[in-house]
Amino acid sequence: MLKLIFLTITFLISNLIGTSIADNSAIKKLEQGMKFDVYAPTVFETATNYEIKVPDSVTAKTNYILINYFDENDEYVFGVRQLKNNSIIEKEIVNLDVNKGTQQSKKITQKVELIPQGEQVIVNGKRGRYVQYVGNEPNGGILKWIKGDTYMELDTSRLTKTSLIKIAESMVKVE
Repeated sequence: MLKLIFLTITFLISNLIGTSIADNSAIKKLEQGMKFDVYAPTVFETATNYEIKVPDSVTAKTNYILINYFDENDEYVFGVRQLKNNSIIEKEIVNLDVNKGTQQSKKITQKVELIPQGEQVIVNGKRGRYVQYVGNEPNGGILKWIKGDTYMELDTSRLTKTSLIKIAESMVKVE
């Protein structure tokens, strides 16, 4: 449910700048305005194109980046979220009560850091964390790790943990 809410909110707050994975020029432009190193994968599994969800233009400056990758049928394969490690971010927590039809939200600030939650994994010799999605037939999950000064997350509802680790290990600094 939370994943669906996050994806819905993400889709509503940003614009599409999609293109083929063969052309990473839009990602290269993002790197110029960031206070942290930006990385892009070289392994894409079934993904053939991407869209930059945050920031909403390549000239906007922001504290984080969200890039979603899609297959040839425009179905979501995985997403890459990047933030400056140890930075402070503001989050909005939304609590929905479907029985009462109410919604409450509150804003919190937190430090961006790798929290010891989920299964410990190794990504290019560094510790990371994998949190599998839950449910009756869980698929996918979130892989979190730090590379240099960049905190990264990969999320998917389609790929295996092994596939996420392969993608994570393929991430290279955008120059």
